[in-house]
Formats: sequence, C-alpha cells, structure tokens
Amino acid sequence: MIYLYGYLGIGVAVLLVVFISHRLSVKSEPDLHAILDSLHPERDTWHYKLINKVLVPLLVAIFMPCVWPVIIYWKAKELISRNKVEAEPEEKDEELSVNHSDLIKHIPISKIEALERIIDPLGAVPDLPFGHLNSAWEKFKANTQADDEVWTFKSTWDRRWLKQECRGYAILRGNEVPHHWMTGWENIEPPPKPPEPVPTFEEMERRLTDKNWEVRWVATQVEQYKPTAKQIERGLRDKERQVRLAFAKRYDLTLTPEHIEIGLTDKDDSVREVFSYRNDYTLTPEQLERGLTDERSVNRFRILERRECVLTPAQIERGLTDKDCYVRWGSAEREDFTTPTAIQIERGLTDSFCEVRLAFAKRTDIFFTQAQIERGLQDKFKDVRDVFAALMDSPTQE
Repeated sequence: MIYLYGYLGIGVAVLLVVFISHRLSVKSEPDLHAILDSLHPERDTWHYKLINKVLVPLLVAIFMPCVWPVIIYWKAKELISRNKVEAEPEEKDEELSVNHSDLIKHIPISKIEALERIIDPLGAVPDLPFGHLNSAWEKFKANTQADDEVWTFKSTWDRRWLKQECRGYAILRGNEVPHHWMTGWENIEPPPKPPEPVPTFEEMERRLTDKNWEVRWVATQVEQYKPTAKQIERGLRDKERQVRLAFAKRYDLTLTPEHIEIGLTDKDDSVREVFSYRNDYTLTPEQLERGLTDERSVNRFRILERRECVLTPAQIERGLTDKDCYVRWGSAEREDFTTPTAIQIERGLTDSFCEVRLAFAKRTDIFFTQAQIERGLQDKFKDVRDVFAALMDSPTQE
C-alpha cells in the first residue's frame, strides 16, 4: 500500500509543477488571451468558462496523478527533440564575394559623396551622402588606407533560394578587394525551362491504351500532344471517370458532333457539366431539351446560361417552376423570356430566392399592381426594395 501512496504522491507533485508552470505562462501572455477572446466571442460565455476553467482542470487533476509517468515521458521527448533542433547548424547563405574582375570604375571618394548626397526638400532625409545610410558609409570609408582606391562593382550572389545581381562600392588594395559595401541588388530570374519534346504518336498511343488508368489519365493531360479523333473518342468512352473528365477539360481540342454527344450523355454528372459549359459547339434541340431536364441541377443551370439557344415558352415555364433556386433565377434572367404571364409575375415576386424576386422586379416590360409594389417595398432583400422605391418615382408606372 505504501508504494501506491508514493506513486500517487509523485503524481500530485507533477500535477503541482504543471499547474504552476501553466499559470506562469498565462500571466506572461495576457495579450494572447485577449486576442483569442476578441476573435472568439463564445469564449466569454458561461458554458465555455465552465468547461474550460472547471471541468477540464478537474479531469486533469483526477487523471494526472494516475498517469504521471506518461506526462514525464512526453515532456522528456519534447525537450530532447527541441535540443536536437537547436543543435542542428542553421543553413546560411554564403557571403557575397567581390573579385577584381567584378570591379567597374574607379571613382574618388569626394565624387562618390557628391553623387550620393540626398537632398530632400521636406527634410525627412539627412542632407548627407547616402542619407540615412551615412553611418554605414562612414564605417566602410574608415577601412580605406592611404594607397587604396574605391571602385564601383557589380557581382552575382548565388544564394540558397535565388540569384541576385549586386552593386555597390569596393576597396581595391593592390590586386585584392578586402572590403565592399552593397548599395543595391536585383533578383535574377532563372532561365525558362526548355519546352518538353512533343511525344510521338506511337508513344502516346501506348500510354493512352495502358492497362493502368492513371497512366492513361496522365497521358491525357500532355498538352504538347494533340490526340487524333479516334483517340479522343476512345478517351471519352473510357471506363474510368477521371480519364473521361480529363478529355472533356481539354479545351484546346477540336471535338466533332459525335464527341459532343458522347460527353453530353455521359453517365457521370461532372463530365456532363463540363460539356454543358463548353462553348465550342451549338446545342441541337434534342440536346437542349435533354440538358434542361438533366437530373443534376447545376447542369440544368449551365444549359440555361447558353444564350445562343432559344427556349420555348414551355421550357421557360419549366425552369421558372424548377425546385432549384438557381435554375429559377437563370430562367428569369433569360433574354428570350419576353412575355411573362400574370401568374409567372406573381410567382416570381413571391419566390423564396431573393435573386428571382430581383430579376422580376428589374423587368421594365411589367406593369405591377399596387399590392405587388407595396409588397416589394417591404421585401427582406434591400436590392428589391430599392428597385421598387425607384419605380415609385417613375412616371411610366404612375
């Protein structure tokens, strides 16, 4: 029994150490807690405080004396890993090296100071050579000796992540450059990668017919290669959805009417959506009707966005009564919806989707009733209220 008491006693001691260190960290970071409270207002509620300040500490106080060896193990592991990170040498850039071949022109110090003198009419910059950097210039100048010369230089600095062309002034002492001072630099853009060679037909045919669908999928996205009509048709009929979708998204390919029909009748919703969005073909009446009755609402909406198609009154009515709000909105926004009936107007002005109500409110070919105007002036959507408010000032409506 004495061993149990000793075990629990050590656990209580560990609990006290953890509690004291936590309280000290809370006091040392008051700004952090203030920021968190402002970002998350729910932290100020009573139930959050009950959980965070009562229940969680209570559970910790109960379980920590029982599992204190695990806590010590985690803490020791954290300290060891932290020491390893601190012990690792930090990778630093090599210092800029200026050689004799980087020197450009010898300029006397007096002329440099005259050229680099900053004259600021507002007086924000000191009237000294190099302005605010005058102290750095004086430190550089103090390195010169009696027979030294100061030259301008331009040197390339290869850093870890980029290459820079640096310029400034350097001290020439005999044939050596013991000191330099950089005054400016420009990043050197890496040379463009050479274009990848266009794969041959045989190579692409082998990849496009590979048993592994991922190989076929990657081959589909090689933009340098233009697949043949037969390869496109085979890809659009591929059993793997990702391959068919990749071919559908190749907007640089010229598709035949047969290809379009295959895509518009694909069993996958995403493939049909991409083909509904493509604008490199014209829908036939059959394709238009099929798209407007597609089981996926986003595909119906994509078809409604195609302004080159002329919808029949029956198709517009079906769109205005669609269960999807965006389809109803797309139908109300169409230019070929020219003669709305009184039922359509009333239904549109009472639609649950604000954009549908706004589309009907903006129509200039509708004469609204007094009840509709009053209802529009009290609409929950501000844009609808603004349209009806402007309508009240219109002499046409009066």
